[in-house]
Amino acid sequence: MLDLEVQVILDRRDITGRDLINQAFSANPAKPDRPRFVLEDQGNDQSNRSYAEGLKSLGEACFALGRNLTSHMLRPLGEHEALELLAMMSYFAREVQKAGIAKN
Repeated sequence: MLDLEVQVILDRRDITGRDLINQAFSANPAKPDRPRFVLEDQGNDQSNRSYAEGLKSLGEACFALGRNLTSHMLRPLGEHEALELLAMMSYFAREVQKAGIAKN
């Protein structure tokens, strides 16, 4: 579901998962066929870089843990673990929804 949300926001149906996140949070300029997120200004360049890198890493974790791990685990998630995973994904989704989009 998170994958689909990022795809819809960026109008990218050509890639998924970690590749999508890496391109969405790339420090490279956007291209017409590769839009990326423009994040809220954190006050200075170092904070902006840290925020972008943190969200990119969190997005990768959401895909690696939320999609891959939960579908391939030998044991079911407990309620507390599931709520923690949901909170992580919810925070990432909220930050993505607040972001602007650079299409160039």
